[in-house]
Amino acid sequence: MPRPRGRPRRAGRRTLTRAIALRLLSQDALDQDQPAVGLSCVRQALEVSPRTPAMVQAFVAAQAAHVHAALGQRAPALTWLATADRLQGGARPDSDPFQTYRPAALHFKRAVVLGLLGDHEAAHAALDASLAARPAQQERAIMLTRVERARLYRLAGRAAEAAAELRRAQALNRGVHSPKAAREITRLGGA
Repeated sequence: MPRPRGRPRRAGRRTLTRAIALRLLSQDALDQDQPAVGLSCVRQALEVSPRTPAMVQAFVAAQAAHVHAALGQRAPALTWLATADRLQGGARPDSDPFQTYRPAALHFKRAVVLGLLGDHEAAHAALDASLAARPAQQERAIMLTRVERARLYRLAGRAAEAAAELRRAQALNRGVHSPKAAREITRLGGA
């Protein structure tokens, strides 16, 4: 049976856009060290995400895990990670990139969450999986993965490994030109 045309489809696209926008606002709040705002945004995203494709739901669930980890709430963080895994595993491949959440991105988010929870070895394993799942042309994502690995090494007091990862990230950033990554590389390099 063909999909209904017109208004219902636009409403679906608005819901999809809203879920993703709220997820991005939640991440932005975390980046600005405002976890309460991040929690508010991700709760709103969770309210609308059940009406979106499974991959978008996985994306929002992974953000919920990140927010709860940032707040030091281990049990809900791990529950939301498991939910993201389940949703991603049951999702159909979709040709619309707006509706996808690549396995490499979920591995990366898992690493961030586990790092915040203090599970550094599991976080490094998730970063390894993320790097293995990324094509070489995704230089920005690979660079950010290197920065995250350096951050984890710093937290564990492993300065030599952190410095090596920062050098790799800095070399990649010469081609990517990410000001945010450059700031983080500088911050971690001076830590």
